[in-house]
Amino acid sequence: MGLKLSIADKNQFSENTLNRLIQLFETSGEVIKDNRNVIKKLDFEGANLVVKSFAGMYFFNRLAYSTIRKSKAQRSFEFAIKLKSLSIHTPEPVGYFDVYKLGLLTKSYYISHYDPVNNLYEILNQESGHTTINRQQLINDFAVFIYQLHSKGIFHDDLSISNVLVYFNQDVINFSLVDLNRIKFTKITYNERIKNLSRLSFKYEEDLENFLQMYASLNHYKKENLIRELQAYSARVSYLRNLRKKIKYYTLTKVKNLFNKLVIQKIQNLKDARKLCKSRF
Repeated sequence: MGLKLSIADKNQFSENTLNRLIQLFETSGEVIKDNRNVIKKLDFEGANLVVKSFAGMYFFNRLAYSTIRKSKAQRSFEFAIKLKSLSIHTPEPVGYFDVYKLGLLTKSYYISHYDPVNNLYEILNQESGHTTINRQQLINDFAVFIYQLHSKGIFHDDLSISNVLVYFNQDVINFSLVDLNRIKFTKITYNERIKNLSRLSFKYEEDLENFLQMYASLNHYKKENLIRELQAYSARVSYLRNLRKKIKYYTLTKVKNLFNKLVIQKIQNLKDARKLCKSRF
């Protein structure tokens, strides 16, 4: 078994301590999220940590991550450091830990410090303890945050209000990015801004209107033009998504169904042949 790892603060953690942390992760810890990836909170050697275990380790993914691409955990770690260098907050990175077997990546973990705050989705949808927030200020400050990301060339390809943590400090609101492995650092064009904004989903139309009003004013755009571009882009995405579903249905699904019918027919033919043999002998 091979290991690849990096640690932000080697005075606090060593390779051996990270190894023990990963072993602990497999058997204990408080589950924060468990769908495709597993995220757990652990109290470890006096520190509150979050460990994210990346799933989806199919053969070709393993091959790519083992040869030509950095693992999701490594990218998360390096992007966290890059964000902090750009004065964009993210939970303090601890390190990443990749496990290889026969030269192929089998497990991948990203470790950061735990921040005991809610994400923007929970706050806006009243799933947190914040009942007296200034909603208008929160939305406006969030628009400023997204404007800062785009101005600094930070494109979060999995942008959502669930991936943004919110910190209240008296009258000051700060934000923090999580789920970092799909971030790109590049000059962001107008069309890419539209694409990125289209990923944001608000429960209330008023929140979206206020967000777009602030974002448009910061960029010296007309809000009406921004809304029209977003609607057009969303319509194109929806059309292409439905088209892919139809293509899949009329190609892969049809072929799969035909294959299944042929297999079933073959099995039935074998059963009939066995019955015929038994009747003759």
